[in-house]
Amino acid sequence: MTHIEKYFASPRNFAGLLPPYSELKSAKVVVLPVPFDGTAEWHSGSRHGPSAIIDASEYLEFYDIDLDKEIQEVGIHTLPFIQPDYTSIKKTIERVFHVSREFTGSKFVLTLGGEHTITLGVVRAYIERYPGLSVLQLDAHADLRNEYNGAHL
Repeated sequence: MTHIEKYFASPRNFAGLLPPYSELKSAKVVVLPVPFDGTAEWHSGSRHGPSAIIDASEYLEFYDIDLDKEIQEVGIHTLPFIQPDYTSIKKTIERVFHVSREFTGSKFVLTLGGEHTITLGVVRAYIERYPGLSVLQLDAHADLRNEYNGAHL
């Protein structure tokens, strides 16, 4: 740390981690923020989720008692926010897929949404790399439609 860095706020990334724990090259985890809520039917706002989670993550305790380890030591890099394409849900899912695909072989991709639909992109990337992958979905409602309001997913 240089003599003036102590005067700056933490970077806006997951847990406010500083190098070397936040560097992409050495991180084992990448956080992929996707501020999208294109299919909200009752109440929109899930697009604010990634920002809220990243802001709140600065207050995390780094020590994990079960692992007896400081969790930041695995390295957690926060990628830039994906710019959703509100003209097409499919195009947003494709963006998530292409970015996730770049990392699935070397890093664990932690996706922050946004709405549930973005999950399709990251799961597709993992299934491409690990064909036998199973997905367990825990949710208050199924969200398992192939079509919604004329948009085919």
